[in-house]
Amino acid sequence: MSVNTKIEWARHPKTGKSASWNPILAQTRTGKLGYHCEKKSPACANCYAENFNMRRLPERGTGLPFKPGHMANGDVKLVLDRAALLKPLEWNASRGVFVCSMTDLFAEFVPDTFIDQIFAVMALSPHHVFFVLTKRPDRMRAWCEEEGARIWGLRRAFQTMGCAPNRLEWPLPNVWMGTSVEDQEWAMHRMDDLLATPAALHWISAEPLLGPLFLDRWIDRLGWVVTGGESGRNARPSHPAWFRSLRDQCSGALVPFFFKQWGEYAPTRFDEDGQTADVLPSFAIAVDGTLDEKKPFSLPDIGVKQPRWSPMSRYGKQAAGRVLFGHEHNAMPEAST
Repeated sequence: MSVNTKIEWARHPKTGKSASWNPILAQTRTGKLGYHCEKKSPACANCYAENFNMRRLPERGTGLPFKPGHMANGDVKLVLDRAALLKPLEWNASRGVFVCSMTDLFAEFVPDTFIDQIFAVMALSPHHVFFVLTKRPDRMRAWCEEEGARIWGLRRAFQTMGCAPNRLEWPLPNVWMGTSVEDQEWAMHRMDDLLATPAALHWISAEPLLGPLFLDRWIDRLGWVVTGGESGRNARPSHPAWFRSLRDQCSGALVPFFFKQWGEYAPTRFDEDGQTADVLPSFAIAVDGTLDEKKPFSLPDIGVKQPRWSPMSRYGKQAAGRVLFGHEHNAMPEAST
């Protein structure tokens, strides 16, 4: 499946055109096609791809949750959809392409040969910008560092496709390599592997942001920071101070900053008298992530009497919007093509 995407950051910096690209599919014993992934960290708890896959939509979805046992038991097997694989070659206008938005390209269960073919298509599509995002930067680093094996794998993939670029650069200049970091703990697990990965540009997606994140030791080597809150039925809130801190860190280091969304929850909105008319589910969140559903708030309390706490209300993704302290933040790096 290769379709236009509504993901705000997944667009070409020059044309604004976007796409999600999912050539890796999962096939059940009965031949039903959908997706497979396996959860890696707390950010995966409410995975939108898993929810989509379990709906059993007529056009795509195995109906199975993302659990390792399904691969181990043979409930699903991975297939590379050749028609979807070659789609980017048909797009004349430059697009920003989110690679494998329904799984993780560098998951342990994805064969090297699949990765080789996907990178071969990216090499043959230099007018697009491809966004690779993984929760497994250790494997991404290992795969990319084996330059001899990678070049050999790409050449074999080119032979399969019957074409090759006139000149092959490594790392590919139109591929931005990123990792997900939902809080400081997972930044410590992933950032060093990301930044050791040969790449034209390194970036992070701090979404959903589940705790404060300080990038001091890495930010000078990052090319882009994307962040946002969680949406969906079981969404978890993010403290506004976490987003403010990331914005300020990026500003100080001259790193492009993109705020995707508040998500399901946003700061409670007060009128001029300091009152709120919200009848929505509301509570307070502390900067350490502690939630308190009983904590009373009025406008003077915010940042004065109780600076650690922020009142939040469940507006829903659309109503919560993506304005952060009075501004939208849509900064992106410049494309090399």
